[in-house]
Amino acid sequence: MVNLTRVKKIEIVSFGYKYREVPKANLVVDVRFLKNPYYDEALRPLSGLDQLIQDYVLNQKPCQEFIATLSQMLPLLLKGYDGFGSSHEAIVIAFGCTGGKHRSVTLAIECGKILTGLTKVEVEVNHLDLGKE
Repeated sequence: MVNLTRVKKIEIVSFGYKYREVPKANLVVDVRFLKNPYYDEALRPLSGLDQLIQDYVLNQKPCQEFIATLSQMLPLLLKGYDGFGSSHEAIVIAFGCTGGKHRSVTLAIECGKILTGLTKVEVEVNHLDLGKE
């Protein structure tokens, strides 16, 4: 458990690069390195809110390696943002993919689960471009 004293909230956002510039965030992760469910016609209409998409994305070996690395990195980042001289009352972590519908949504949700287990600070997950397609 990471004990935070200055940071009061962590916001995780998903977004689509085709809809916006990169949002202002403390950490931005481009997840277009993962295989895109968009190219499977049966999965295309679904979103990262659906279990089938989450399974598709999270079961990819590169995604599993990424999540393991992210899980190790997050405590260090949280402590740093909360550290001496920091003015971060809120931390924003952004995940971007092409359309902001599948991969970024899935990873934002997964990151929210990780952070909820790491700290007692409020964790909020928002999907900026979900539904725009």
